Amino acid sequence: AWFRWRSHRDGIYCLALLCVASHAVYVTRVGGDFFEWRPLDFYWPLLAVPAADAIVWLGAKLASVVKEVMPALSRFSRVTPAVFALCMFASVLFYSSAMQFALLLRATETVSWTGTLNMKLDRHDAGWLFAAPGMRLLYQVNEELRMEMAEHYINLRLVGSGNVLTHTTLAYYEDALRGKMPEDAVTVISILGLNAYYLADMTVIDYYGLTDKTVARNPNVPPNGERRMAHDRSPSYGYLDQRGVNISILPSARSEAEALDRAGYALQLGEGLWMPFNAIDRQWVQDSFGGSGLASARDGISAIDVMNDLLGDRDPEIRSGFYDVYIIGDSVVYTKSPCIWDDVQHPLYLHVIPASKAELPTEHQSPGFYELNFDFWDRYVASDPDACVAMVDLPGYEIASVRTGQLALEGNELWNGTYSFAAAEIVEDVQDLRRQGREPEITSMFDVFVDGDSLIYVKGLCYQDIDTRFFLHVIPADVDDLPADRRESGFDNLDFNLSDRGGLVGDECVAGVELPEYEIASIRTGQYTPEGSIWDASINMKQD
Repeated sequence: AWFRWRSHRDGIYCLALLCVASHAVYVTRVGGDFFEWRPLDFYWPLLAVPAADAIVWLGAKLASVVKEVMPALSRFSRVTPAVFALCMFASVLFYSSAMQFALLLRATETVSWTGTLNMKLDRHDAGWLFAAPGMRLLYQVNEELRMEMAEHYINLRLVGSGNVLTHTTLAYYEDALRGKMPEDAVTVISILGLNAYYLADMTVIDYYGLTDKTVARNPNVPPNGERRMAHDRSPSYGYLDQRGVNISILPSARSEAEALDRAGYALQLGEGLWMPFNAIDRQWVQDSFGGSGLASARDGISAIDVMNDLLGDRDPEIRSGFYDVYIIGDSVVYTKSPCIWDDVQHPLYLHVIPASKAELPTEHQSPGFYELNFDFWDRYVASDPDACVAMVDLPGYEIASVRTGQLALEGNELWNGTYSFAAAEIVEDVQDLRRQGREPEITSMFDVFVDGDSLIYVKGLCYQDIDTRFFLHVIPADVDDLPADRRESGFDNLDFNLSDRGGLVGDECVAGVELPEYEIASIRTGQYTPEGSIWDASINMKQD
């Protein structure tokens, strides 16, 4: 627009610039697009003519400058403006497309059947590319932007290679599934796009609501700074069941064994072509696909029978209102009864806190616990509309506690729960005290027992209390028994968090604290926040 104004005093390109700028502001405000270049489709016609005009103008100016600066070099003075313009155009074309061409070239050499690609380039793969001045810096900037876009489902860390997309989507089902899907088959997909096109004979629900009016109008929207895309909505709990979602289809496999390694069921669609899929209702699967090349990893297993065999009549270690969680030997068992698709759509997580951090592998040392994120279908044992069961093996070292829960796709927790092995032992101690007819020394928000050389804290129906810090001040009979740095204050400060000394067992919070060995005159304890004390009580430890 500036070149046009300088040469012709014509502001027509300013109108094009205004259209581009206003649309760019709009896209930036509402969110990007799944394909990183698609918003530019609107810009190309508006930019192509001005860009070509600018190159011609610059070519003419450059030719004029060369003739003025180097009149003695006749071979340069005879170069026409068109030649300069073509050279500039070639440079622009190279720097704007060479990097993408190199990534595409690399992608054709690296075909994946199981996931997306995060392509990287170096001098070995693309030495010709980095030989260009400034290209390495340009590549580094491009990589940073590409990774940032991937967090918002843009570019998705893969290069748009036809070979790669063929193997990582449902492309092979386009013709092979025709006429083989039951009329009531319904699935849900997080990223619709091509996948819905390949599943043309069934109902496909868009989890993020771009093509679903109910989800699109769901008011549960994350703050704008936390959104990943423009249509960042999600269905309310129960909506997927209401719509009749009954199947989840995975990318194709080349053998029955490969398909059943990924999913609970496999359907043969042709020679060397199998469709791995998961479904809650075994009877629906049998009625819909039985006798037509169906294979099952857990044929005929009833989820209720599995629960009875594994669990008997025992109570769960964690009761969340969604899943019940049992710890049996070296395994964690998740059960949900009854079970609907909304229960298995969201990923679960398991954090295992060891008794000693030295037991942790190197990669888990930083968070301080063993972390496992998994889909229900990755660990499921059995599923029916009556119940769903999944099982995860625990690490072999001594465990202090486990924390587990389930995440919605937008990152919010649906539920969570913690089980402490130490807390379970404390609960047994409390039960023994109550059987002996013992009354607590403190009756407040927490009951507090003195049990030999320990204090035991207990509260039923405990939820938010688990995160509130406790204070514990121990006043000795003789101040000289205190450590030197505590004598001026006159008491030992043993403040603690409940998670450090106990935990949540069922609905009950418990903690146990060992008392100092010296003679104690009194104890003052309670809970507090930065705003002040929540509760405060004392125990006189002197013998009458």
